[in-house]
Amino acid sequence: MNFKTVSIIGGAGRMGRWFSEFFIKEGFDVTVSGRTRDKLDQLKRDLPSVKIAQGNIEAIKDADMVVISVPPQTFESVVAEIGPWLNPKQVVIDISSLKEIPVKLMHKHIRRCITLGTHPVFGPSAKDYHQNFVLTPTRERERKFAFDFKEWLEERGFNVSIISPRKHDKLMGAVLGLSHFIGIAVSDTWLDLSLKELRGVGGSS
Repeated sequence: MNFKTVSIIGGAGRMGRWFSEFFIKEGFDVTVSGRTRDKLDQLKRDLPSVKIAQGNIEAIKDADMVVISVPPQTFESVVAEIGPWLNPKQVVIDISSLKEIPVKLMHKHIRRCITLGTHPVFGPSAKDYHQNFVLTPTRERERKFAFDFKEWLEERGFNVSIISPRKHDKLMGAVLGLSHFIGIAVSDTWLDLSLKELRGVGGSS
């Protein structure tokens, strides 16, 4: 990637902050925007090199890449706001945990540049880059960028998968559903049986 500047909308939130730190460490000029002034001020104190924009439009003005890190309920309003101000040389990615709806909304409101749905499958407490990262391109220009971005991320230690938005959401549904099922099964077991009885019949592992 030949990018030098990154804008993060929602950059003072927990994942936005993680990506602010990540891109600064990788040598990018980072500009952030956000709704909460106190969080933006704190981010500036912690990361003095970050630039704080007065709003989303100002934030994206000189960015090579725009990262959208906002809650689902504000996602469409953000992409609708920035869409008319983007230029064809920019790239916009989102980092939400579901992909079909965000990708469709980016295609609806952002017409002039490349967009790419992504899902960093880790939380803001991640301490290293050895994490899963999913990219969900749907168009030819997106696919070309996705393979370049994949290579760049893998050079930094990420484990990157490229799949469709629909397949991503289906797989995530299975993962989350299985975790939920296991939690219910364990809870039911603890409610129905006493810990003393379980210890009495348990073997060594």
